[in-house]
Amino acid sequence: NSALQLSPRNALIHQQWGVLLHTHRRFEAALACFRRASELRPASIVQICNVVIALRHLLRFDEAALQFELACWLRPDNAKNHLRWGMALMKGMRPAEGVAPFARALELDPGHAEAALSLALCQLASGNFEQGWKAYEARFQHKNSIADPFPERRWKGEAIEGTLVVGSE
Repeated sequence: NSALQLSPRNALIHQQWGVLLHTHRRFEAALACFRRASELRPASIVQICNVVIALRHLLRFDEAALQFELACWLRPDNAKNHLRWGMALMKGMRPAEGVAPFARALELDPGHAEAALSLALCQLASGNFEQGWKAYEARFQHKNSIADPFPERRWKGEAIEGTLVVGSE
């Protein structure tokens, strides 16, 4: 704390003090430090991410989403920022708004399985079932996914004759 008194306009000191407070689960105090660091270095993605981390621990997802929107504005070609923005919108129960950030993350990184799965979940949650169910096939590419139990016999909604066996995942 004495470092802050000696150098109150040093963003790095505010950031480090915030990290220490965050480690001790003092999220409100950490957020204040991270916000001060962000004021001192407004275009710093690191500072924005620190603010978001504290906001997420405080379950303030709408504010976190705004911070990630700022990060995407500062670095529009960063797929991770778009992914995180979408995640904050999903956590804040705003899946329809999460579609655009996830779609942009996939444009920037077409093989990103988490963005593909999250996009599908947002589409489904916002009622876009046709695209959502098609996109939901990405779940088998996600690192935490189970393997597709019937990869060679996947029903895609076409007319069938005989018996259709439906399995759970």
